[in-house]
Amino acid sequence: MTGCTRFDPAEGEPVGDVVKVRGGMRVQKGDPGEVLVVTDHAFVHPLTKGGTSVRRTIVRRQITLALLDPTGGGAPPGDGRGAV
Repeated sequence: MTGCTRFDPAEGEPVGDVVKVRGGMRVQKGDPGEVLVVTDHAFVHPLTKGGTSVRRTIVRRQITLALLDPTGGGAPPGDGRGAV
């Protein structure tokens, strides 16, 4: 998970390379011409300050993306690659 979640080295160092994830994703209707993709995930990171003691740090991420429907008039004309 390097690059997605950073920890202050004074607070602990990651243990191993396993990060457990639990959560979900759903799609729901947004404004006319758009759809919402809603994600909600919890990431459990094992950390240590040295020695044999390991503690878990839980990071929760909730993200909502609004995607425009190119056929519903909610997006500018073109092929989706920037060409009009």
